[in-house]
Amino acid sequence: MAVVIDRITVRKKSRARIAEAVEAALGMGRGVLHAAYPEDDRPEPKWRLRTHSQHLSCDGCGRSFDPLTPHN
Repeated sequence: MAVVIDRITVRKKSRARIAEAVEAALGMGRGVLHAAYPEDDRPEPKWRLRTHSQHLSCDGCGRSFDPLTPHN
């Protein structure tokens, strides 16, 4: 399931609103959020998506990794 948290135009004055939206999305998404990049010449289902995760996971395969330590 996907939920739209906010639709924001990136501007310097929108910084606090963007931070709040990112925090809300990561909370609802259990540490994962997808950012859509709107394109006027494409329908919404074909917009480019970018995944952001707090779980140190790979965008390509979804595999998660442990935090690096000095032993690595």
